[in-house]
Amino acid sequence: MTEMTNIPSNLPFLESICWQITNVYEFTPEEMLSCYERGWKYKSLFNNLEGDELEFIKKIADIYDSWLKVEL
Repeated sequence: MTEMTNIPSNLPFLESICWQITNVYEFTPEEMLSCYERGWKYKSLFNNLEGDELEFIKKIADIYDSWLKVEL
């Protein structure tokens, strides 16, 4: 679980889907994954999911065995 603490410093998609949250960086990785799962349908609307954030989602989806694994 320690390896997951490498949360990227820039998470534009998470910030977009959690617009009502002041600081999404205070979430645990599991809470972040939950937000990604709920907001996944908006990925084409915001079109800002790439790079480190995408790799981070792949990592936490794999660790928590999320259905997002098949979407990535």
